[in-house]
Amino acid sequence: MMQTLALITMEPPASLPGEFARNEKARFLQAIRVPKPEEVMRDMLRGQYGPGQINGKPTAGCRKEPGV
Repeated sequence: MMQTLALITMEPPASLPGEFARNEKARFLQAIRVPKPEEVMRDMLRGQYGPGQINGKPTAGCRKEPGV
């Protein structure tokens, strides 16, 4: 997932060889800021999805999924 995110958000490389693309992806990954524990508690939200429908068929909520 991080590879895809880096590929999508990187600046266009100056040249096509793999080294340039790798350097641009590395710049993106280095720019990611890891939140402090107090920021996580203040700024992040975890959630679970409830039951619903897909193409008119009922689907289970998160806690009703197999293995949860």
